[in-house]
Amino acid sequence: MGWIPGKPAPCSCGLGDTSRSHLMVCTLVPSALWCCLPVPPAGYVGHHIDYVLNLLPVSASARYLSS
Repeated sequence: MGWIPGKPAPCSCGLGDTSRSHLMVCTLVPSALWCCLPVPPAGYVGHHIDYVLNLLPVSASARYLSS
């Protein structure tokens, strides 16, 4: 997405700039994919995509550096 790194850029869909918020409503992202993602727990504050990205495994080198 356009916000990593730098500033948001116009999205290819033509309906907004690339951002976490726009990703949730972008017409280029098939809506059927959202039901396949883990659902944040009740009370989660933040974007759904942030929750999902934080579930991804950390590389072995990153785990070693944070220990």
